[in-house]
Amino acid sequence: MNLRKIDLNLLVVFNVLMQERSITRSADKLSMSQPAVSHALSRLRLQLQDPLLTRSGNTMQASPRAMEIHGLLKESLQLLEQSLDENTVFIPAESAATFTIATTDYVETLLLPKILRKLNEQAPGIQLIIRNLSSSLPFDDIESGDSDLVLCRVGKHPKSLRTKKLLEDRFLCAMSHSNPLTGKNLTLQRYLKAEHLLVAPESKRKAIVDKVLQQQGSKRKIAATVPHFLVALPAVTETNLIVTAPARLLERMEKHYNLHITEVPLPLEPFSISMLWHRRNDADKGLEWIRQCILDIVKTEEAVVSH
Repeated sequence: MNLRKIDLNLLVVFNVLMQERSITRSADKLSMSQPAVSHALSRLRLQLQDPLLTRSGNTMQASPRAMEIHGLLKESLQLLEQSLDENTVFIPAESAATFTIATTDYVETLLLPKILRKLNEQAPGIQLIIRNLSSSLPFDDIESGDSDLVLCRVGKHPKSLRTKKLLEDRFLCAMSHSNPLTGKNLTLQRYLKAEHLLVAPESKRKAIVDKVLQQQGSKRKIAATVPHFLVALPAVTETNLIVTAPARLLERMEKHYNLHITEVPLPLEPFSISMLWHRRNDADKGLEWIRQCILDIVKTEEAVVSH
């Protein structure tokens, strides 16, 4: 369709309607009257020959065509806004922006205190919202803008998303000093006979350890499954259970929980943690600053570890 045949202001209204799914809320957000918003929707329906949004109870249901259009339109409008504001200088100390980061308790423990300290020193008006990351990557949340950044292990991902490697880690075993295995060589035979605490955000998820053991025709004894490492570590100190966890986390919490740490008697591959964001946010000055903050913190952390 020729764009000259469409009033582009209608697309701005349509974008807000798709977000709010309400004539009333959209009118408030656009500073328009409700009849004006309804009229704009009617005009767009006529021009596109599609119902787009229809009332369903207390909300509005989008048609397949509306979903398809909005997926492209939302990104295009955001890129346009960024292009028009490209000369705007981002001043951290004066910003009151809110950024949402999805990550795990493991990454939170390593990086979040330092991120918050840097914000407190350089950008006290910025607010961070930290969302818990489940076992699956929240691609839809990044696409929709519900999450600005994701810090996690990254596998296959859509081409619309950018990634930047932050750090590498490996696995170690931890147990209490009262565990009978403390001080002994943790052989594979002893490892398999011991009782383990599995950390999995979703109880049905199979850990890397168990996949490797399955390939070898072996299986360990899992006494309990918990969703977070920071639940597992205090539990280990009170029991004879063993937990297999990222080395950086265990070394950070070793003294706090009085842990005995040893090597895993399995050939487990190291893994990396990356930063993930949508390419439409490449030019967002605030998010660019936050990303650089995280990279600087990781660089400092790596320098400390190397020494």
